[in-house]
Amino acid sequence: PASPLHPPPPRRLPPPAAQAMDDRKKEPRGGEDFFDLLDCIGRVEAPLDEAARLLGRRWMHRSGALAKRRRAAAAHGVTYESYVALGGGGAHKSDLDQIRADLPRSISLRSMDEASRRFYGRLDRGGTLAALERVLRAFCHRNYPVGYSQGLNYVCVRFLALTDEASAFWLLCALVEDIRPPDFYARAPALLN
Repeated sequence: PASPLHPPPPRRLPPPAAQAMDDRKKEPRGGEDFFDLLDCIGRVEAPLDEAARLLGRRWMHRSGALAKRRRAAAAHGVTYESYVALGGGGAHKSDLDQIRADLPRSISLRSMDEASRRFYGRLDRGGTLAALERVLRAFCHRNYPVGYSQGLNYVCVRFLALTDEASAFWLLCALVEDIRPPDFYARAPALLN
């Protein structure tokens, strides 16, 4: 059942996401697509932190995450902090265990190319991993049926490199709930685990 903290499953491309996709088709593409972060960072002439902030704002707008954040706050008073306040008590234990297992490998500079090392090397590893854990736990609360899927940590650490913690949460929600096809991050059936 839907509640302010557990919204109903999204329909295929709700209006904000559909609008964001239409906007993407109209805009000239200069390598700044939703998934072309490192390629774009490599070509930006501005300082790295400034470029990251600009991309973060653009992603919030184009993905529909900003509208999703505002709607949740206006309609139900739900914020990222509401989910963080729940702690670990509303998510599957298996999700929380997998998040803990995936955290150390979320920012492994050894396996990255030079552009990635430069981009992620500026992050405070301890602070970023703590924020990453909070965002992923909050995401599991909001999307209880989907929960945590391996690989979300890599997506989310990119969001954290571009935006504040709350914005990274709403970007992750927009990606999973609106942009990717339904069931893209769904739990695998028990026999496939």
